[in-house]
Amino acid sequence: MKHNMMRTGIIGLGRIGWNYHAKEISCHSEYDLIAVSDQDKDKLAEARKKYNCSCFDNHRQMIKESNLDVVVIASPTHTHFQMAMNLLEAGIHVIIEKPMAMNYQEAFKIFELAEKNNCLITVFQPRRLAAYFQQILTIIEKNVIGDIFWVQLAHFDYCRRNDWQSLSKYGGGMLRNYGSHFIDQLLQLIGYDIINTYCYANKYISLGDADDIVKIVLQTETNKLGEITINQASLIKPYELYIWGNKGSIKYSDGQITIEYFDTIDSEIVLEDTLNRNDRIYPKDNIKSNLEIINVDSKQEKNVYTNFADAINQKDKLIVPVKQTLEVVKTIDNCIETSSFYNV
Repeated sequence: MKHNMMRTGIIGLGRIGWNYHAKEISCHSEYDLIAVSDQDKDKLAEARKKYNCSCFDNHRQMIKESNLDVVVIASPTHTHFQMAMNLLEAGIHVIIEKPMAMNYQEAFKIFELAEKNNCLITVFQPRRLAAYFQQILTIIEKNVIGDIFWVQLAHFDYCRRNDWQSLSKYGGGMLRNYGSHFIDQLLQLIGYDIINTYCYANKYISLGDADDIVKIVLQTETNKLGEITINQASLIKPYELYIWGNKGSIKYSDGQITIEYFDTIDSEIVLEDTLNRNDRIYPKDNIKSNLEIINVDSKQEKNVYTNFADAINQKDKLIVPVKQTLEVVKTIDNCIETSSFYNV
């Protein structure tokens, strides 16, 4: 093992495991990629050649033989629960791909075992870590647009999914897949005190049986409204993110953040409790607003591995704490309960 580096493993060498996690770990000063696990022998051979690591076709064998400090679970959703439990039972810290588990019951058991065995666990939520979102959170924290009351998030694309993400038996579908990203962001923006959940889902062009169209509406205890639209059958992309506050609004699209806000309202108006308005003029405030268009600063992006290492070494808190992820999974469960698509 390299000096003072955490002995790290990966379960799953598919798209995200190979293209992101293996690359990040292999070039990070805090981690030493010593073991991988996958059922595909060709993928294992590729990993052995590129990273000179131990390779296993069974994650339990990898746990038993590798003396690991950290393991990334980058396998399909339906496998997350058992793998996480096996790792935590062995006292290993875990980074897990979204969604954390198939349902809240599984996710909570993972959380309980991590607490019991004093293991750190986080879910990889790249859209929360993204530079544009971190910049938007900073703008909101500075109270530039005032109190948020309405947020709309969306993903539009035309994509006929034909992989495991299109199949319900593997935990596929856009609610769990992209929905995990946007629910995580939305809860950060409107809060976690959700009192009402509405979800519409359907399948239009996917080759599997899982949803490819999802509409989610959330209402908080303080009457904030959040909307998520995921449409995998759309050739147009009308918007990505809108945030409305009582002093302004934020729009994000194509790598630019647009903010329009005001500091004060010049006009003074009072309520007229009468049906008769002599001037026949509609009420209108005299608002001098400020308009700013900001390019996204890539340096604002947060790195999950740097943050996880700092949290293990007690230098920082997790950006994505597991208790917040439990609320994401609970919201997905509530969506499933309220949509007829999932209850046929």
